[in-house]
Amino acid sequence: MENMESEEIGGTKTTANGGGSVANGGEPVAIGGGLVTNGGGRAEDGGETVVIGGGAAGLATAAFSRGALVFERLPSPGRKILATGGGRCNFTHEGSASETAAAFPGFERFVRPALAAFPPAAQRAWFESLGVPSAAEPGGFVFPASGRASDVRDALLRAAARAGARIECDARVERIALSDDGSAVRGVVVAGRGFVPASRVVLAAGGIARPMLGTDGDAFRLARGAGLELVPAAPALGALAAGEPAWLHALAGLTLPDARLRAGRAETRGGLLFTGRGLSGPAALDLSARIDPPAAIEAAWRADRTREEDWLELFGAWRGPRGATLVRNLLAGELPRALAAALCAAAGVPGDAPAARLRRDGARALARLCAACPVRVSAAAGPAECMATRGGVAAAALEARTLETRRVRGLFVAGEAAEPVGRCGGFNLAWAWASGRLAARGGFC
Repeated sequence: MENMESEEIGGTKTTANGGGSVANGGEPVAIGGGLVTNGGGRAEDGGETVVIGGGAAGLATAAFSRGALVFERLPSPGRKILATGGGRCNFTHEGSASETAAAFPGFERFVRPALAAFPPAAQRAWFESLGVPSAAEPGGFVFPASGRASDVRDALLRAAARAGARIECDARVERIALSDDGSAVRGVVVAGRGFVPASRVVLAAGGIARPMLGTDGDAFRLARGAGLELVPAAPALGALAAGEPAWLHALAGLTLPDARLRAGRAETRGGLLFTGRGLSGPAALDLSARIDPPAAIEAAWRADRTREEDWLELFGAWRGPRGATLVRNLLAGELPRALAAALCAAAGVPGDAPAARLRRDGARALARLCAACPVRVSAAAGPAECMATRGGVAAAALEARTLETRRVRGLFVAGEAAEPVGRCGGFNLAWAWASGRLAARGGFC
């Protein structure tokens, strides 16, 4: 072969030209007993299960199926996995199935059957059996012990290969083929190849977050073509741009270990990062999945002090032996110094005011800003900057115990293509593995 480069995938190689597509019509390459092809390669047709998407949920589906045929439209599978957790892959979260389900507000009952059948502890044990031991970090975040996301992707490819899966890359599914009356799946139609029959099709092509990694909304086009109910999709788990208060922007780079954000009934808690545009970090990312900017939110800069009374009590205690100390310096013992100074200025507390002379109106204004600072969110990050998608194939359109669509027999939906979105911290990948397993087994787990 001429002008060829090789790409290492799961301990084996697929051969590609400089542009990333496999030459010679998609010459097949073995992966631990399985088969990977690119752009027109001919894996066997007529398999029982076709999987659309070679990402986290799609590879999990292939690993728990028998002889699945996976169509991935990018030149190689699992690219988004490699980008998760800053390249380290926070692939699940410590906790029970019920605790994990609680990380999907509004969808706890829907995601519970999949998570109960394959809870986080079982996920960790499964990956360890595939050669990926893991370690839990403070807060319950679980990463591969190696710190390499590629180990997770490669383990999935090995598991899929052992299950007899064939993965065809550079393959775009044009539509899902249904029976004449639209009540059952018949297979898929692949660009440049035509009809591929299947008695089961699993739609696991992701959402709209990180389109450069393959999730560009194609799953929703296919779902719409199959007549499935869709909830409008929006990017989620992204930073928030804040128009007010303006002093937030001057704190760029400052972090808080545990803050609380609230918008109506939606409430999130976790680390917070001030940016040049607004707020990021887990608390902000999680809230982005539950609001529609522009929106008014409230920030408690310490999650353990969320009432004005808590702060007023603290201020009162300062008046005694610490009364000569400046308020801003005392507040800097509770919050980062730059934030403390900004809050005092916003509350009208003079920079040279000692605690003993803190006026009642100043104390109340400062307490309000510490416990429930009003923040005006002007925008949320777009698809290219977000980690997940909210919306998609409606949960109501799926049978929670199997993830089969209620309308089309033999058509299943897994992972980010389905409506639920969880908090950041490994929960969405936990759902990807669990939903892929459930879709593969049709509820017989």
